[in-house]
Amino acid sequence: MQTFSNMRRGGSYSQSLKNIALFIALFVYESLAGLLSFLPPLLGVFFLLLVHYDKEDNFWRFCIILSMLFVVEIFNDMPLGILLVLFLVLRYMAFLYVDTLNAKRFLAVLQIALVYFGLYLVLVAFKSFGNLYLDINPLILVYYFVVETIVASFYEYSI
Repeated sequence: MQTFSNMRRGGSYSQSLKNIALFIALFVYESLAGLLSFLPPLLGVFFLLLVHYDKEDNFWRFCIILSMLFVVEIFNDMPLGILLVLFLVLRYMAFLYVDTLNAKRFLAVLQIALVYFGLYLVLVAFKSFGNLYLDINPLILVYYFVVETIVASFYEYSI
């Protein structure tokens, strides 16, 4: 009996559905985070996932995280592309110190801290040079850092 390669059942449909479900779930969460100020925008978690999916060569999940960065920028009235540039710079910095540190959990906390510290510096620079009104409260950023560190630690222990 002859079989045709295009008639094989593949897992691509289930992967596509999982990716679409991930995007929808993250979009709904970011919508709620825009309405409720106590929910963090998950920038640190997005950075960790971006680094993870970049290492795995998971193109579609990588694209989902990049698109969610633009959604966060739109919902928080940030200039478009600022998070992408920040993440690219931090990704380069992560390559520099990832070999020197062996503690994976400490590295995740350090990366989340770098994301929020870098975001604070970028927003201060935009506020001083661009005369844009951006709400920059360091205490909120510290709160977001603590919540996202807890979320990332649960994620690390669950793997």
